[in-house]
Amino acid sequence: MHPRRGRERSATIRRGTRSHVRRLVALAQVLVPVLLVLLSSSTARAQARETQLWTGVFLNAKDPRTANKEQGLSLWVDLQTRRGEEGTTWLARPALGYRLSPRWSVWAGYAWVGTFVDAEDRPDVIEQRAWQQGLYTDKIGQLTYQLRPRLEERFRHGEDAALRARMLARANVAFWPDGPLALAAWDEVFVAFAKTSWGAPGGFDQNRLFLGLGYTQGIMRIEIGYIGTTVRRADDSLLHQHNPSLFGFFTF
Repeated sequence: MHPRRGRERSATIRRGTRSHVRRLVALAQVLVPVLLVLLSSSTARAQARETQLWTGVFLNAKDPRTANKEQGLSLWVDLQTRRGEEGTTWLARPALGYRLSPRWSVWAGYAWVGTFVDAEDRPDVIEQRAWQQGLYTDKIGQLTYQLRPRLEERFRHGEDAALRARMLARANVAFWPDGPLALAAWDEVFVAFAKTSWGAPGGFDQNRLFLGLGYTQGIMRIEIGYIGTTVRRADDSLLHQHNPSLFGFFTF
């Protein structure tokens, strides 16, 4: 190799490495405050615990006309169920997105969330949401990571509208290069802009931490694991949920 070309290649590698390091630092700046919230929450006012089973199917499809281009439309739909000790929550969430680049995309969608309780003397709760989000995805070697800020406008019958922000950071690390099996982890923090008319407090709302395994085959990725959820209740006490989970992701 020509010495000049070798130097240029080395400089390019160094620039790429510095760019990846900056992204990892940004990811750490998001995760560290979230972990501090988790630690403080777990030692403060933990008063109740419960277990739920979470399952879900997530579909992500590109517009066939732009599937091979960096920019274009995408469609998202996720369907979830959460079975708890007192009832079941069903969630349907479609969205339309636009890919700005291989790493960045923006989305807007709707969510229907129905919580149906087993006890006949308690009412079911139906919540509808409009939401918007940005999504950043990148890869460094065997590590794939995502950052996803989301804003939700929440509506319940007979109640005032409420605003809530969510921030998710995800990391999947393959056990070997291009291998199907990976360690999967993500954390999502929820912050309400103000106290809601139905009694949910303003400020910190809840946190979800997932640890598990992911298996990828073709267009399908399966993730099985555990979600530890901390929910701040109306009286400022904390509810801790221990949720085994099974999710299927399909990309077209």
